[in-house]
Amino acid sequence: MEDKSMKGLNTFTDQTEAPKVDATRKMRIGIIGCGWIAGSHMDSYLKQPDVEIVAAADLVPGKAEAFCERYGVGENVKIFLWGVSMGGATVLMSLDLPLPKNVLGVVSDCPYTSPEAIIKLVGKKIKMPVALLFPFLRLGARLFGGFRLGEVSAEKSVLKSEKPVLLLHGAEDTFVPCEMSEKMANDARGAGVELRFLKFENATEFAKIFTFIL
Repeated sequence: MEDKSMKGLNTFTDQTEAPKVDATRKMRIGIIGCGWIAGSHMDSYLKQPDVEIVAAADLVPGKAEAFCERYGVGENVKIFLWGVSMGGATVLMSLDLPLPKNVLGVVSDCPYTSPEAIIKLVGKKIKMPVALLFPFLRLGARLFGGFRLGEVSAEKSVLKSEKPVLLLHGAEDTFVPCEMSEKMANDARGAGVELRFLKFENATEFAKIFTFIL
């Protein structure tokens, strides 16, 4: 019986010529796990002129940062932080942190002003007894997240930004109101923050914004 499982499959061995490689571009590598084996790999990578280590990650807090500092990983990589909705608020809140110099700016798409504000707004829309549930939400944030719910705010973080910020929002967004971004933009400009706000009149949410842009 003929085996057709691999029939028509275009593998490397089927090709008469090897795929062309752009020799002028470096291979960019990220290290996952920064233990002693990663160190031995780095010793080899650093000897290769056509290889660039651009990032490192590790589950142990502080380990990746120490690894990057030791080997100079990512020093020449230009980074922009980008997030959508909750992620948009998160990248704005990261402006409270001492971000590396190679983080050049933040792009935030349809962010909310604070977790507390969006919880209250959504709770009201779905007729949830927010006043009764909020003490438990605050307790959960404290116990499981290690933070106080009322103290985290994208709106406050933007005012401290030393990085340029781009805010995007759909005017017809029915989940996270565009007014939240408008308020942050106005307050930030008043505080002298370098910020640009783009409002998309016919967009209801972030997906449509990117459809428009692309």
